[in-house]
Amino acid sequence: MYNMKLYNSYRGFLAILVFIGHLAVTFLYPYFGASGFIPDLFNLLSTWSVNIFFILSGYLITYSILGNISRNGFFKWSDFLISRIARIYPPFMASILLSVMLYLIIFFFNLNG
Repeated sequence: MYNMKLYNSYRGFLAILVFIGHLAVTFLYPYFGASGFIPDLFNLLSTWSVNIFFILSGYLITYSILGNISRNGFFKWSDFLISRIARIYPPFMASILLSVMLYLIIFFFNLNG
């Protein structure tokens, strides 16, 4: 059975794991090195998280397309594109804003990274 909130929760958790993996590369690797148990664990978690994230995303997009076909009797590109843009654009812009703010903090305080 399809439960969009549950699958999106899984995807959010996986995205957080990837983010933690990136933090580990930035802040832990200088202390532990790039090989060993800790870096290998973060690499493994990040790699599998990305793979599972994309598998779930493909499933959700396919389910969305099938829902579009069942509602309209055929695949209506305009409905699909409008729903994708409305869903993806706001978090995309928020992530760009966050990245710019983090860059400015790193640049202003002359931090490593």
